[in-house]
Amino acid sequence: MKMKNNRYISILVLGFLLFASCGLNGQLANVTYSHRINSVFGFVPETCGLGGPDYHIDGSSNDDVDLTARNFNIAVDDWCTNCMFGSNVLIYTWTNTSAYVNSINSFIREDGGGFCNSWYHGYNITGSTFFRNLTFPSPPGTYASIPFWIGSNEWYLDRGFTWLYTGNANQIIPTTTAQSASYGTGKIWSWSVPLNVGICSTYVFGTCGSTGDTYLRLYGPDGYTVVAQNDNGCGNQSQITYSPTVSGTYYLEVSDNVRSSVSNGGSITYQIYNAPPTVANGTQTICSGSSAILGPITPSGGISPYTYSWSGGLASTNNPTTPTLSGSTSYIVTVTDVCAASNTASSIVNVVAPPTTAVAGPDQTICISTATMAANTALSGTGSWSIVSGLGVLGSGGSPTTTVTGLGLGPNTFRWTISNPPCTASFDDIVITRLAAPTVDAGPDQQVCGGNATMAGNNT
Repeated sequence: MKMKNNRYISILVLGFLLFASCGLNGQLANVTYSHRINSVFGFVPETCGLGGPDYHIDGSSNDDVDLTARNFNIAVDDWCTNCMFGSNVLIYTWTNTSAYVNSINSFIREDGGGFCNSWYHGYNITGSTFFRNLTFPSPPGTYASIPFWIGSNEWYLDRGFTWLYTGNANQIIPTTTAQSASYGTGKIWSWSVPLNVGICSTYVFGTCGSTGDTYLRLYGPDGYTVVAQNDNGCGNQSQITYSPTVSGTYYLEVSDNVRSSVSNGGSITYQIYNAPPTVANGTQTICSGSSAILGPITPSGGISPYTYSWSGGLASTNNPTTPTLSGSTSYIVTVTDVCAASNTASSIVNVVAPPTTAVAGPDQTICISTATMAANTALSGTGSWSIVSGLGVLGSGGSPTTTVTGLGLGPNTFRWTISNPPCTASFDDIVITRLAAPTVDAGPDQQVCGGNATMAGNNT
């Protein structure tokens, strides 16, 4: 810094700014600001008045919402009776919903050049400095230092700034229905959010679908501790899922990636979201004229106990019974857990017709080892032959008119079955009796001399 006459003054003053509650400025939560002058370094060219060094700063501060100036004085002189001296001097504190605080408007006053008690310098520090963009929320008394030079390096003010979220301004209240709130540009945007502890209290916040590179932070009820944060949860956008361990007012903040003012407007979505139970679809087949027992439904995930709601007026259980059905029917079940999270599944009941009544055909008595079947054709279901007793080789087990060979002597029983699962099968039996072939023996040849002969043939 620039010095004159090697004269040097250092003054340390702590200050807090006046408490005042202001209206909502866009989507910004309440914040409490604390502001102090860490140190003032400067040069006093000469003494005046009663012979002591004269050094005086008239200061004021305001923000972009509450424009009321908070005036204060810092001085080392022998005539100012209303000025503050030393360190740790309480000045002001205030609370509002401002996005930032304007720079202090400081007027430097000193005696010099023989013009006592006159304005020697009058530098006016103006303009808006985005302190909230520069510093994170912090506990009271923890300051981030921001130095400022005044004039041609003749005065140097080292200012400290601290703030934290407070109150419940610009409140959003998550429910199980997704909601959204818009935000613009040029600020770090924030909302107060009441969160509750509970088995159904999982909260989801996100800027997914917005443009730009956003960063989300969720601050705890103390207003400065980050309890959850996310950068690229969905592309360049952010998403936070959080289950609180303490009920209270939390503070949600959206900024650009480096915690600076938002450069692209968008919207933030919020809701209470508990993952719904997973329910599997089901399919079964019954015979026409029967009823079906659906399920049992066994959900996974979600938070039990579950409730069940079925279409078709079925009972509200996990395994209701349908009425008698004559055609295929689809039922929908909605499974809801204790947190009101739900999911659906379908249960399809396929209905099939009973099988055609089986007719194996008339019994047969034959003398040979081969026979042809004469069963009816299956109009519903599928027919098949099987051997019940005796011997025989079926040519085609599924043909109603198949040929059977190798029949054994005596009765041979075959069964014609028509099946259409899960209906009860229909069957009918046929008996094919094979008789033994006759043997012929005329007896021995004879020679006779007379006119008569006696035959000796068999009779089997």
